[in-house]
Amino acid sequence: MAVANDYMSQAQVLVAPEQTSYFQSLETHLAKAGYNYTVAQTQGDALKVIEGNSIGAVIAMYSDETLALMSSLQVQNQRRLMICVVPDDMETPLAAHITSLVDAILPLSTPYLETQILTLLRLHFDNRQLQTKVRTMGHEVDEQKRLTNEMELLKNAIVRNVSHELRTPLLQVKAAVALLREEVDNDKLIQYAENAMSRLEIHVKNITMLGQTLDINPGPIILRDAVEYARRNLGRIWQRKSEADRITIDIESNLPPINADKVGLSTVLQVLIDNALKFGDDKPIKVIGHKRNDGTVYIAVQDSGIGIAEDKRKNIFDSFYQIDNSSTRRYGGAGVGLALVKLIIDYHQTSIQVDSEEGKGSTFWFTFPYIEIPQSNKDEDAE
Repeated sequence: MAVANDYMSQAQVLVAPEQTSYFQSLETHLAKAGYNYTVAQTQGDALKVIEGNSIGAVIAMYSDETLALMSSLQVQNQRRLMICVVPDDMETPLAAHITSLVDAILPLSTPYLETQILTLLRLHFDNRQLQTKVRTMGHEVDEQKRLTNEMELLKNAIVRNVSHELRTPLLQVKAAVALLREEVDNDKLIQYAENAMSRLEIHVKNITMLGQTLDINPGPIILRDAVEYARRNLGRIWQRKSEADRITIDIESNLPPINADKVGLSTVLQVLIDNALKFGDDKPIKVIGHKRNDGTVYIAVQDSGIGIAEDKRKNIFDSFYQIDNSSTRRYGGAGVGLALVKLIIDYHQTSIQVDSEEGKGSTFWFTFPYIEIPQSNKDEDAE
């Protein structure tokens, strides 16, 4: 008998004495193919070799001794390749359970037998190497998932905690600044404090909205409710509290419910309305909603402001992007609002689009699927 070890390093072939001449030829082919192999003349010798080495494959001539060896190896449940060669002059029929013990049965007279055995060896060891790589990659993926989940939990905790801890002192400082305006006769100092407060409020607002994007749970909502929710939130912001009259609502009557997360959609609308007010040159802006024939509702925020150059539209949804170097100084903001919009819209498995022309304004729009409401049975009941 002869046994083949690991591919290109482990091969063992168990050689039966009566077929020594044939297996000597096989050994030559194994050596040329780069395998290491060990020869064992008996079952006992073979078991000793197998116990002391990492055996990848066993090739043996069919005999009662071979069956006993194969049965013993199967009990060990090792992932070895088992090849049984059947001699030409064998008079007794093959044992019925031989197919459950081996991977391949090859007649000794088969043409190119050595080539077939070497092909089986190569495929087996290639498969073992691939399985090892898959297991290694699986462990790496699992570890990466664990680290990603831990980082995600940490990020979420930081965002939520920071948002919560900042909002209370922010309200207190806002109240203090309001009192200062009544008590201190220094408009320049008060204006400086209010401007600083507005910038701080914007950053807290962005952190809060980021926290809101972490829990997206779409369900049936009324678009007008989401718009009103966004408008109320804008009214609480220092810079926007006096601009509500610039917002016009153009939402189709009897619009069916849409499938969206209310807080997420309201955050999107709040950012888009805020930007429209900011860049709209004090002109009215419009929030639009109407049903389309493709099963969706078209939602848009439209302004008549400065517009966006075509070569800059693809970048406006990147974090911290500003249309030009002066936009931060002139309009304020950290350039994260539209990145949040894209994140929320992506979570809803749709996309945000922008139509714009410099000097004429911009329209940011997207679509959400609407929910069909079953027809009422009142008419049938009346009949």
